[in-house]
This record gives sequence, structure tokens and C-alpha cells, in this order.
Amino acid sequence: MHRFSNPFLFEDIVKKYKKLKLILGHAGGKGDYLYKVADLVKKYENLYVDFAGDTFEPGIIEYYVEKVGSEKILFGTDCPFNDIRFHLIRLLNAKISEHDRNNIFGMNTLRLFKIERNNK
Repeated sequence: MHRFSNPFLFEDIVKKYKKLKLILGHAGGKGDYLYKVADLVKKYENLYVDFAGDTFEPGIIEYYVEKVGSEKILFGTDCPFNDIRFHLIRLLNAKISEHDRNNIFGMNTLRLFKIERNNK
């Protein structure tokens, strides 16, 4: 872990600026950080994660859905650096509900960025 990419350095910011919505890309890191960050995300309403990039930890999506809820997870790929198929298949195969899968695939992004859905 690089000295300045420690996800816990953002705790003071999300604590102080409660209206700020912050997304920890790559779920904040690798290894143990992936699991420790879940506690941080659960603690702050304005903190979110994605699992883009090289977050290849088996069962991490299920862990986060159970620990913090699917409403705090955004779909990400890190495309073109990583093959989008990996992230698609991992989410499609995750042992979570369709509701949770829909949240992660896009509903959370719509809510977070206040994007109106056009149902035409």
C-alpha cells in the first residue's frame, strides 16, 4: 500500500463534510484493506466503494453486500486497463439477490448522481 493511498486518510474528510459523497475506487485497496474498508463504509453514510481494477478477491462482493448493503457499492471496471468481462461475470455470478445486483449495476449510480431514469 502506498503511503498516500491509504483509504483511512479520507475518514476525517467524510466525517467533516457530510454532504460530500466520496467513492473509494478499487474498494480502497488490496488484501486486508478490502475487508477493513467495509467497516469504514458502513460507518459513514456518504462513503461508497467500487470493485474496479485489480480487486480480484473471491467473495468480496457478497461480503460487502452482507456487511454494508448493496446501496453503497458501485459497478466499476477500470476499462480499458482490465477486461470488462471479468467484472461483469463476477457480478452476474455473485451469490446476491437480483435487487442487490441491480443496485450495483446502476441504480446506485443513478441515485448518487441524481440522474433521472428515462423509461421510454
